[in-house]
Order: sequence, then C-alpha cells, then structure tokens
Amino acid sequence: KKQFIVRKMNCPHQSLGCSFLGNSKEIREHLKECIFTCCENQEYGCNFKGHPDEVAIHEKTCMKNNKNNNNNNEIFEEIEKKLDNIYNEITKPPLPIRPEEEEMLSVVIETNKKLGTKLNTIENQYTELKKENKELKEEMEKMTQYIKKQNVKFDTLIKIIQDMKRNQDKIIQTTNN
Repeated sequence: KKQFIVRKMNCPHQSLGCSFLGNSKEIREHLKECIFTCCENQEYGCNFKGHPDEVAIHEKTCMKNNKNNNNNNEIFEEIEKKLDNIYNEITKPPLPIRPEEEEMLSVVIETNKKLGTKLNTIENQYTELKKENKELKEEMEKMTQYIKKQNVKFDTLIKIIQDMKRNQDKIIQTTNN
C-alpha cells in the first residue's frame, strides 16, 4: 500500500489576513466561504474584499471594472455630443418676433407672474396648515395621555368599588349567620 502525505497549505488569501490552513480539498471548500475574497478588478485598483457572494454582487457594479469603464466612456461621449447640440441650439441668435407673438408673450409673462403669486400663497398656506397639523397632533397626544391616566384611575376606582362590594357582602353574610 502506498502512503500519501497530506500537506497543509495556507489559504491563497493569507496575505490579505486569512489564517486558514488545510489540504487542497479543504482549501477548495474554504474558498467558497473565505471573507478575504478579492474583487476581480483588483488589478485595476479595486480594494473590495469580502464573502464570495458579496464580491459577486459588488463586481456587477464595480467602477474599476474595465468593461464598465468602457461603457461609461461611451455614455460620456454620447452625453458630451448631446450637450454640444444643446449649446449650439441655445446660442443661436433669436429669430425676430412678430407683433402678434410679442403680444402673446406679454400675456404669457403676465399669467406667469400671477401664477407665481398664487403659488407663493398656496405654499404659505401649506406651511401654516402643516404647522397647525403638528400642533393638533401634539394636543391630541396630550389628550391621549390624559385619557390613559383617567382610565387607570377609573380602573382603580372600579377595583375599590368591587372590593367594597365584596366586603359589604361578607358583612351582610356574617350578620345573617
């Protein structure tokens, strides 16, 4: 019969702080649970480490992920193009305004002012109502506490009356005998 020497090995994450020691089978099992597992983007500068399940979740959104960075660059380029188009649109010289459009514009501006005033009024009313609501809630809480105290007193009185009734019944029973 051949004898096998089972060598104990350190976890591959020993340099990160893991102190697990075991044979190759034990190491394979341990790696499924090792809390020192690193993000696959470590070479790109990611320092995340944790349980393999946590690492898998992290890797989906890791900002050091080269694939994510490529996608981000494409997105940024697209956004930059859109911003350039918007800038070009808003810096175009204005078209001349016809008299009927000017009149409509003044109506719109006046309506806007009125709506702004109404909005301020509504916002002020909302603030006041919110304040009143808070005060009512506080008052209601005080009333609730008062009622609870009265209920305790009432319960105590009921017990006293019941005790008195029992004592009265005992006295009546004793005098009848």
